[in-house]
Amino acid sequence: MTEQHSLKASLNPSVQMIFLAGPPGSGKTSLGSRACQVLGLRFLSLPDGPPEETRAALAAVIRERSADVVELPWSLQLTEGVLREARKAGRLIGLWAHPDDMQARSGRAEPLLTPSPILQRGGFGSRGTRCPEFRRIDRGCEVTLLLVRKSFDDALFKLKETIRQLVRPDARTQVEQAGLQHWAKGWQDEYRADRVAAELLAEAMARYVLERKAEGASVRTLNGVYDDLSAMAYLLFNYERPRGRRVFDLVYEGLSAFDYRRKFSDSPGVVARYKRTTRDFTRFLIRAGLKQRGES
Repeated sequence: MTEQHSLKASLNPSVQMIFLAGPPGSGKTSLGSRACQVLGLRFLSLPDGPPEETRAALAAVIRERSADVVELPWSLQLTEGVLREARKAGRLIGLWAHPDDMQARSGRAEPLLTPSPILQRGGFGSRGTRCPEFRRIDRGCEVTLLLVRKSFDDALFKLKETIRQLVRPDARTQVEQAGLQHWAKGWQDEYRADRVAAELLAEAMARYVLERKAEGASVRTLNGVYDDLSAMAYLLFNYERPRGRRVFDLVYEGLSAFDYRRKFSDSPGVVARYKRTTRDFTRFLIRAGLKQRGES
């Protein structure tokens, strides 16, 4: 079996759709189409027309699953809510080269990005990331590939391997998909946590993170969720030391915000976020049948 036909994404509905974001000249078309050719995936470049028409075309592609990897036009990326829709439908990869290089490759006369008057190299810094457009892409995408000073072949390899890892979530456990594969072992090593409790909690947290991703939570929001879940585990295994499924009882009973403030942060905003995350995670445990309401 050749690599070109190894994924068979078009025949497998469990394979995740991939969306490519980034400014004109970042390599979405050239790199994306070539990577798909190698991997045996269907590539589609949406036309850069009026936003309402392009958004309707994107909705049709998602509904009919008529492509495996979809390039999002720049104007559509700047439309409110589009990156969230892409995250809900699949996995979102951002491509970013240096703005000067992207400007030249795009062939456009009008400036694509917003420079700073106080920075070197055209006002974008040496890595080309000092502009609001990069922050928008980086916050909105699950993965942002920095292709500054990368050859075409190096950039292609990086994109191809990223797509390969993201497109087949069915080949990985939920804990691996959520990036929590080392959490349970870390809790056992660092906190002497009960193995069963640690593995049960990591699996539940992974399912919760994947649910938030499927709802279209932004990268910034998810980073906060990861921080809060990690703090929750610290408090559970250092102060309570639950064994087995007792770990879910303690989450349901509630973890002290006082201990969180004492150990991690007394910032009102951060503490409020921690409370929201723990409350939402508790509700998830009930929805998922991991903890029955009123169960002791």
